[in-house]
Amino acid sequence: MENILRENLDRCNKCLLHNLECNVKDKNRGLGKLYGWHACEIKDIKLFFVGLNPSYNRFPLLEHAFGGPNYPHGTGKEFVDLLTRTGAIKHCYVTNLVKCSTLSNKVSHDHMEACVEHLFREVELLNPKAIVTMGNDVDGFLSVKSPVPIIKIWHPNYVFSYNRNQLENYENKIREILDICN
Repeated sequence: MENILRENLDRCNKCLLHNLECNVKDKNRGLGKLYGWHACEIKDIKLFFVGLNPSYNRFPLLEHAFGGPNYPHGTGKEFVDLLTRTGAIKHCYVTNLVKCSTLSNKVSHDHMEACVEHLFREVELLNPKAIVTMGNDVDGFLSVKSPVPIIKIWHPNYVFSYNRNQLENYENKIREILDICN
């Protein structure tokens, strides 16, 4: 499955982001465009967490859309720890709507339109029960296009970086979502 996704992304040139140096496949400096991450068996995926795009600041260290052994700290690690505590890690896939990074970490509606087919290919291959949108931009875009039910939560960066007093509520929301999908 990951080979299919990788091939689709490697050939993609639907928007100008594919020309940015950070998105060109170079094994010495990262993998270029990124697909998602899962810690469970593909057959067990029920939740499909979707962020906006890979962080430019961390991008060269990432092995996939969300992190990897070369980036074992920060918001990504805290989110993985939270997924582990809630049990969601056994049933989730984490990806981004836009597969390329941008210099400003901002993407346009055109970038989302160009990339949504890759996201829907992931959905088609993994067949989750729900898409969990992380952040307003992703939710606003996917809520009118999604082939599966949408559940909105805050982006992990918002909770872990700016609003830690909501961490317990955030964790409870993920538990609720997991219960709904079981």
